[in-house]
Amino acid sequence: METEDLSNSLLEQYRTASVPSIWSALQDLHGYHQSFMQGVSNQTEGQQLVGRARTLRFVPPRPDIQEQTPSGENAPEARAMARCGPGDVLVCDVSSSPYSSSGGEMKLLQLQMNRAEGIVTDGAIRDLVAVKNHGFKIFAAGGTVAAGLAPFMWSYDENIVIQCGGIAVKPGDLIVGNDDGIVCVPKQWAVEVIEWVDEHDHFESVIRDMILRDNVRPTTYYNKEMFEKLKEEKKRTQR
Repeated sequence: METEDLSNSLLEQYRTASVPSIWSALQDLHGYHQSFMQGVSNQTEGQQLVGRARTLRFVPPRPDIQEQTPSGENAPEARAMARCGPGDVLVCDVSSSPYSSSGGEMKLLQLQMNRAEGIVTDGAIRDLVAVKNHGFKIFAAGGTVAAGLAPFMWSYDENIVIQCGGIAVKPGDLIVGNDDGIVCVPKQWAVEVIEWVDEHDHFESVIRDMILRDNVRPTTYYNKEMFEKLKEEKKRTQR
């Protein structure tokens, strides 16, 4: 059974979360390390993206596929963007084709008008300089001058399981990214992951202060044993 959409209050908890720590939480809690998108970088530097995934898949163009694919307001990219509202991010599977446009200034106005969180693609953004003025976050392989969808890729389907940057993304998953990179959190794990991250980052802050206070090598305190000790101390104070 599919879980409900992630709440806005949960999204807010991720607004200042460490993206590397999120990756570590997924590894520690579930042994899941394929959460980091490769070849996708922050084009709106200094901003943190947090949103529910709304998915769109592109395929290499082929005449019969292009003829069978709806166009205009019923085109896959139009339907996918229509699903995006506040707290949502359009995630595009472009098979890591770095020059393929996932949208440009005009089509991506729909995301701006819907007040979406942003767009993530392992392809490129046409009119990247102009699209940055739309006000949402942009994670992509870079920019491109390619017009329209062809000749590189063709929008084919939306609201399905896709890959982006080499990892699987399901509709409704949590996408978190900043200048460190971008990760996908399976939505059923989102609550326990942020709890792990909050605890871990607090312990790191305590350990950092201890290192600086005692002027010792970081490995003196920054080790598994110290994390376990801090966890035990936390449990005792909560009893």
